[in-house]
Amino acid sequence: MILAKRRIPIFITGLIALFAVVLLFSIERANAGSSVGTLPDADFEEGLGMGAGTGWDWTGQGSQIKVGVFLAAALTTIAEIEVFVGDSVTTSTVPALSQRPTSAGAFPTGVNIVFAGMISGLTTELVPGTTKVGIHLATAADADIVRSAAPTNIGLVDLTVPAAAPPTTSIAQPIGSPTPVPAEDTPTPPAAGDVAPSSSLLLSIMLGGLLLVVVGGVYMVGFRKAKQ
Repeated sequence: MILAKRRIPIFITGLIALFAVVLLFSIERANAGSSVGTLPDADFEEGLGMGAGTGWDWTGQGSQIKVGVFLAAALTTIAEIEVFVGDSVTTSTVPALSQRPTSAGAFPTGVNIVFAGMISGLTTELVPGTTKVGIHLATAADADIVRSAAPTNIGLVDLTVPAAAPPTTSIAQPIGSPTPVPAEDTPTPPAAGDVAPSSSLLLSIMLGGLLLVVVGGVYMVGFRKAKQ
């Protein structure tokens, strides 16, 4: 009987040790890279994204596309707008469509620059919101100032009507100052290497608590029988 009494505390101690080991391996390092979604075209804008006050948008139907660009006051050297479609957004150096000012020189700032064109070689038709489209804003020396694959509409004209004509000359439409877009708080991901509980922690705690309740009950029943 004495030997049986000694085995019960040893059994409980072993279960507690096992629970501690399970809890230790249930904690894993949080990965800052996986805590936020990575945009497919994030590298396309790296270092050359849209600056404040500059925006663009596009619409299209079939193989016809219409593009609108609004240049901030500081972008006085933009002499070419290159349009990339589909996989070429991140892989090609040759645009599907290119537009320069009709009078040479640089595009004006503070106005909407709107042009239409036809994209050749498409396997599927253009669908706003689905088709991947990006632009380069380049100087006369073909140096990229902006590379953007995420349209940012800042005070642009309404482009919801699909383009219905082959490539045309640029049309500048003066408008007022662009409406500022209110800043949104962006959650800050944890730094790489931080320690955080994994999703299995809660299950481990529940399992450990259940085991302790069961073992405690068994111990109390054995202890009462031993006293009797």
